[in-house]
Order: sequence, then C-alpha cells, then structure tokens
Amino acid sequence: MEALVPVFIAVLLAETGGTMQAQVQAMARAGKSAGLVLGLVVIAGLILLGASAAAGVAIAGMMPPDARTLFFALALLAAGVPMLWPRLPSAGASSTGWMAPLRLAVRMASDAAPFIVLAASARTGQPVLAVAGGIAALLAQAHLPLVFDDWPGQLPVRAIRMGAGAMITLAGLATAINALGIG
Repeated sequence: MEALVPVFIAVLLAETGGTMQAQVQAMARAGKSAGLVLGLVVIAGLILLGASAAAGVAIAGMMPPDARTLFFALALLAAGVPMLWPRLPSAGASSTGWMAPLRLAVRMASDAAPFIVLAASARTGQPVLAVAGGIAALLAQAHLPLVFDDWPGQLPVRAIRMGAGAMITLAGLATAINALGIG
C-alpha cells in the first residue's frame, strides 16, 4: 500500500490540466464515445506505466534506500515545478481517424505519470500497486473533459494547476529533506 496512495495522489495532481486531458477532450469533440476514450486511456496507461514500473524495479537494486527516496523526490519536483507556471495545452491536431489513439499515447508518455510510477516502483518495490494508483488517477482525470462540455472553460484550470503544482513541489521538497536526513 506504500505505493498505491502516494502514486494516485501525485498522478492525480500532476495530470490536472495536462496534455492527456486535452487529447481526451479533442477525441470526445471528434465524436469518440466516452467508453472508447476511457478504454484507450487504460490500454495506453497499462503499457506506459507498466513499462515504467518494470524499469523502476530493475533499477531499484542499483540504488541504496535513501537514493531511491531521493529519486522519488526528484520525480515529484519534476512534475510540480513546471506546473507553477502553467500553460494549458491545446487539443492540437485533429483527433479523428487512426492517429487519435497514437496521439493520446504520446501525450500520456510525455506527462509526469510514467516518471512518477518509475520512481515509486524503484522506491517501494511495489510495481503493481504503483501502476494501479497511476491508472486510477489517469481515469479520474480523463473523466473531467468528458463530463464538462466546455473544459477547461467551466473550471479555473490554470489556478487549480498552479495549486496542484505547489502541493506536488512541497511534497517533493519534504521527501528530499527526509531522504537527505536534514529535517
């Protein structure tokens, strides 16, 4: 359980207003059903986060425990700091046809979730729970553009993203201080 909840919270915050949500919105506006879009999020998430978790377990043996905790702190900081100056992504190119699932996977791979799962798997040695937490958070965030017709217009996504970035950054700093034994 050491990996499930922290990964869920970190990915949930890190994906706020992210590129995955923009692509989900574009696919929904192009007429893709919510079930298909969510299914694609799960499939792409399982592949990307599964590979990240496997890599995390593979590198865990090469690092001492404090270094694994510091690596997790780095993942949190890498996710949180850029969110403090948010630039909301656009839906980009058309999301019709066979390229839409590939575009979704590429956007998911470029977000923070795979790095968070990699670091959490290395830190905890619980890759299945890290992937489960990540998938649950991705699904939760993918629902927002499907529920709100005018996403992100109906929500103050920029302010929410900045607040989420501040929380992740503070958690990363606290984790780094703990790993370094400063506090």
